[in-house]
Amino acid sequence: MRGLVLCHDEPRTEGNTANGDRILCWSFILLSDGKLKTCPTVHPQNTITLTGFRKLTVFHHPKECFMKPAIRLFLAALSVCAIGVALTAAPTPAEDKKDEKKKDEKDTTFEFPDLEAKEWKKLDNGMKVWDVKEGKGDAAKAGSTVEVNYVGWTTAGKKFDSSIDRKETISFGLNRVIKGWTEGVPGMKPGGVRRLVIPPELAYGERGAGKDIKPNATLVFVIEYIGVGK
Repeated sequence: MRGLVLCHDEPRTEGNTANGDRILCWSFILLSDGKLKTCPTVHPQNTITLTGFRKLTVFHHPKECFMKPAIRLFLAALSVCAIGVALTAAPTPAEDKKDEKKKDEKDTTFEFPDLEAKEWKKLDNGMKVWDVKEGKGDAAKAGSTVEVNYVGWTTAGKKFDSSIDRKETISFGLNRVIKGWTEGVPGMKPGGVRRLVIPPELAYGERGAGKDIKPNATLVFVIEYIGVGK
Protein backbone atom coordinates (compact mmCIF):
# COMPACT_ATOMS: atom_id res chain seq x y z
CA MET A 1 0.00 0.00 0.00
CA ARG A 2 1.52 3.34 -1.07
CA GLY A 3 0.58 6.97 -0.84
CA LEU A 4 1.68 10.57 -0.58
CA VAL A 5 2.26 12.89 2.40
CA LEU A 6 1.64 16.65 2.33
CA CYS A 7 3.46 18.54 5.12
CA HIS A 8 3.88 22.17 6.15
CA ASP A 9 7.17 24.05 5.54
CA GLU A 10 7.49 24.88 9.24
CA PRO A 11 6.24 21.69 10.91
CA ARG A 12 4.16 21.83 14.07
CA THR A 13 5.86 19.21 16.25
CA GLU A 14 4.23 16.84 18.68
CA GLY A 15 6.77 16.16 21.42
CA ASN A 16 10.05 14.34 21.08
CA THR A 17 10.47 10.71 20.12
CA ALA A 18 13.43 8.43 19.65
CA ASN A 19 13.35 9.39 15.98
CA GLY A 20 13.18 13.13 16.67
CA ASP A 21 10.22 15.56 16.50
CA ARG A 22 7.13 14.27 14.77
CA ILE A 23 5.55 16.37 12.03
CA LEU A 24 1.84 16.82 11.43
CA CYS A 25 0.97 15.95 7.83
CA TRP A 26 -1.97 15.03 5.63
CA SER A 27 -1.79 11.63 3.92
CA PHE A 28 -3.36 10.42 0.70
CA ILE A 29 -3.50 6.61 0.36
CA LEU A 30 -4.46 4.54 -2.64
CA LEU A 31 -6.23 1.41 -1.31
CA SER A 32 -6.17 -2.00 -2.94
CA ASP A 33 -9.74 -1.55 -4.22
CA GLY A 34 -8.69 1.60 -6.10
CA LYS A 35 -10.30 4.06 -3.67
CA LEU A 36 -8.42 7.11 -2.39
CA LYS A 37 -8.27 7.53 1.40
CA THR A 38 -7.19 10.72 3.18
CA CYS A 39 -6.33 11.24 6.82
CA PRO A 40 -4.10 13.32 9.14
CA THR A 41 -0.83 11.63 10.05
CA VAL A 42 2.31 12.30 12.03
CA HIS A 43 5.81 11.36 10.90
CA PRO A 44 9.28 11.52 12.47
CA GLN A 45 10.87 14.72 11.21
CA ASN A 46 13.99 12.94 9.97
CA THR A 47 11.93 10.71 7.68
CA ILE A 48 10.36 13.59 5.75
CA THR A 49 12.90 14.32 3.04
CA LEU A 50 10.81 17.00 1.34
CA THR A 51 8.38 19.34 3.11
CA GLY A 52 6.05 22.11 2.03
CA PHE A 53 2.64 22.40 0.45
CA ARG A 54 4.09 21.88 -3.02
CA LYS A 55 6.48 19.07 -2.09
CA LEU A 56 5.57 15.42 -1.57
CA THR A 57 7.25 12.32 -0.22
CA VAL A 58 6.37 8.63 -0.69
CA PHE A 59 5.76 6.40 2.33
CA HIS A 60 4.78 2.78 3.03
CA HIS A 61 2.11 1.22 5.30
CA PRO A 62 0.57 4.37 6.81
CA LYS A 63 -0.62 2.84 10.07
CA GLU A 64 -1.76 6.26 11.28
CA CYS A 65 -4.62 6.16 8.77
CA PHE A 66 -6.20 3.21 10.57
CA MET A 67 -6.08 4.55 14.13
CA LYS A 68 -9.20 5.17 16.20
CA PRO A 69 -11.63 7.83 14.91
CA ALA A 70 -11.20 10.02 18.02
CA ILE A 71 -7.44 10.22 17.51
CA ARG A 72 -7.89 10.85 13.79
CA LEU A 73 -10.34 13.67 14.55
CA PHE A 74 -7.87 15.24 17.01
CA LEU A 75 -5.03 15.09 14.50
CA ALA A 76 -7.28 16.48 11.77
CA ALA A 77 -8.11 19.48 13.94
CA LEU A 78 -4.42 20.07 14.64
CA SER A 79 -3.62 19.80 10.93
CA VAL A 80 -6.31 22.31 9.99
CA CYS A 81 -5.03 24.75 12.62
CA ALA A 82 -1.45 24.37 11.40
CA ILE A 83 -2.45 24.94 7.78
CA GLY A 84 -4.59 27.93 8.77
CA VAL A 85 -1.71 29.57 10.63
CA ALA A 86 0.61 28.88 7.71
CA LEU A 87 -1.75 30.38 5.14
CA THR A 88 -2.33 33.45 7.32
CA ALA A 89 1.37 34.07 7.88
CA ALA A 90 2.52 33.32 4.36
CA PRO A 91 2.82 36.36 2.07
CA THR A 92 0.51 36.46 -0.93
CA PRO A 93 1.95 36.63 -4.46
CA ALA A 94 0.81 40.26 -4.64
CA GLU A 95 2.70 41.09 -1.43
CA ASP A 96 5.79 39.32 -2.74
CA LYS A 97 5.67 41.34 -5.96
CA LYS A 98 5.14 44.55 -4.00
CA ASP A 99 8.18 43.86 -1.81
CA GLU A 100 10.27 43.01 -4.87
CA LYS A 101 9.17 46.22 -6.53
CA LYS A 102 10.20 48.25 -3.49
CA LYS A 103 13.62 46.64 -3.51
CA ASP A 104 14.01 47.32 -7.21
CA GLU A 105 12.86 50.93 -7.00
CA LYS A 106 15.65 53.48 -6.70
CA ASP A 107 15.25 56.97 -5.28
CA THR A 108 15.95 59.25 -8.22
CA THR A 109 14.93 62.51 -6.51
CA PHE A 110 18.41 64.00 -6.59
CA GLU A 111 19.58 62.46 -9.84
CA PHE A 112 19.94 64.33 -13.11
CA PRO A 113 16.43 64.57 -14.61
CA ASP A 114 15.23 63.75 -18.09
CA LEU A 115 15.25 67.10 -19.85
CA GLU A 116 12.76 65.85 -22.44
CA ALA A 117 10.17 64.60 -19.90
CA LYS A 118 6.58 65.73 -20.42
CA GLU A 119 6.32 66.98 -16.82
CA TRP A 120 8.28 70.15 -17.54
CA LYS A 121 6.28 73.39 -17.75
CA LYS A 122 7.80 76.41 -19.46
CA LEU A 123 7.19 79.77 -17.81
CA ASP A 124 6.95 83.16 -19.50
CA ASN A 125 10.46 84.07 -18.29
CA GLY A 126 11.93 81.13 -20.22
CA MET A 127 12.53 78.92 -17.17
CA LYS A 128 11.19 75.35 -17.04
CA VAL A 129 9.65 73.97 -13.83
CA TRP A 130 8.81 70.41 -12.77
CA ASP A 131 7.12 69.96 -9.38
CA VAL A 132 8.09 66.43 -8.35
CA LYS A 133 6.49 66.64 -4.90
CA GLU A 134 4.15 69.33 -3.64
CA GLY A 135 4.93 69.32 0.10
CA LYS A 136 2.69 70.56 2.92
CA GLY A 137 2.47 73.67 5.05
CA ASP A 138 3.20 77.34 4.46
CA ALA A 139 4.65 78.17 1.05
CA ALA A 140 7.95 80.01 0.66
CA LYS A 141 7.45 83.69 0.06
CA ALA A 142 9.30 85.92 -2.40
CA GLY A 143 12.33 87.57 -0.81
CA SER A 144 12.22 85.33 2.29
CA THR A 145 15.07 83.33 3.79
CA VAL A 146 14.76 79.62 3.01
CA GLU A 147 16.42 76.36 4.01
CA VAL A 148 16.89 73.84 1.20
CA ASN A 149 18.72 70.83 -0.13
CA TYR A 150 19.77 71.06 -3.76
CA VAL A 151 21.88 69.65 -6.58
CA GLY A 152 23.02 71.63 -9.63
CA TRP A 153 24.17 70.40 -13.06
CA THR A 154 24.97 71.73 -16.49
CA THR A 155 22.66 70.53 -19.25
CA ALA A 156 25.36 68.01 -20.16
CA GLY A 157 24.76 66.36 -16.78
CA LYS A 158 27.96 67.57 -15.10
CA LYS A 159 27.32 68.19 -11.40
CA PHE A 160 28.87 71.42 -10.10
CA ASP A 161 27.34 71.72 -6.62
CA SER A 162 25.36 69.62 -4.13
CA SER A 163 24.25 70.09 -0.54
CA ILE A 164 23.37 66.38 -0.59
CA ASP A 165 27.02 65.46 -1.16
CA ARG A 166 28.03 67.79 1.68
CA LYS A 167 25.30 66.23 3.84
CA GLU A 168 24.04 69.56 5.08
CA THR A 169 21.21 71.90 4.16
CA ILE A 170 21.82 75.54 3.26
CA SER A 171 19.95 78.72 4.20
CA PHE A 172 19.95 81.94 2.18
CA GLY A 173 17.81 84.91 1.26
CA LEU A 174 15.96 84.62 -2.06
CA ASN A 175 17.02 88.17 -2.94
CA ARG A 176 20.72 87.18 -2.77
CA VAL A 177 20.83 84.38 -5.35
CA ILE A 178 20.49 84.04 -9.13
CA LYS A 179 17.18 85.17 -10.60
CA GLY A 180 16.21 81.61 -11.46
CA TRP A 181 16.14 80.78 -7.75
CA THR A 182 14.58 84.11 -6.77
CA GLU A 183 11.67 83.39 -9.09
CA GLY A 184 11.70 79.59 -8.96
CA VAL A 185 11.62 78.80 -5.23
CA PRO A 186 8.65 80.92 -3.99
CA GLY A 187 5.50 78.83 -3.71
CA MET A 188 7.30 75.68 -2.60
CA LYS A 189 6.00 74.02 0.58
CA PRO A 190 8.02 72.15 3.24
CA GLY A 191 8.97 68.71 1.96
CA GLY A 192 8.31 69.76 -1.62
CA VAL A 193 10.74 68.97 -4.44
CA ARG A 194 11.04 71.11 -7.56
CA ARG A 195 13.24 70.82 -10.62
CA LEU A 196 14.32 73.89 -12.56
CA VAL A 197 15.93 74.44 -15.94
CA ILE A 198 17.28 77.97 -15.76
CA PRO A 199 18.34 79.83 -18.93
CA PRO A 200 21.62 81.84 -18.80
CA GLU A 201 19.88 85.21 -18.50
CA LEU A 202 18.36 83.99 -15.19
CA ALA A 203 21.59 82.29 -14.09
CA TYR A 204 25.19 83.57 -14.48
CA GLY A 205 24.82 84.96 -17.98
CA GLU A 206 27.90 85.84 -20.02
CA ARG A 207 30.28 85.82 -17.06
CA GLY A 208 29.74 82.20 -16.02
CA ALA A 209 30.89 80.97 -12.61
CA GLY A 210 34.01 78.98 -11.80
CA LYS A 211 35.47 76.33 -14.06
CA ASP A 212 32.29 74.24 -14.45
CA ILE A 213 29.71 76.91 -15.32
CA LYS A 214 30.70 78.34 -18.66
CA PRO A 215 29.48 81.68 -20.05
CA ASN A 216 25.86 81.54 -21.26
CA ALA A 217 25.29 78.17 -19.61
CA THR A 218 21.81 76.84 -18.99
CA LEU A 219 21.64 75.23 -15.54
CA VAL A 220 19.58 72.39 -14.10
CA PHE A 221 18.63 72.21 -10.41
CA VAL A 222 16.62 69.95 -8.14
CA ILE A 223 15.57 71.73 -4.96
CA GLU A 224 13.99 70.32 -1.80
CA TYR A 225 12.38 73.01 0.32
CA ILE A 226 12.93 72.30 4.03
CA GLY A 227 11.29 75.42 5.43
CA VAL A 228 11.98 78.95 6.59
CA GLY A 229 15.72 79.51 6.94
CA LYS A 230 17.61 81.18 9.75
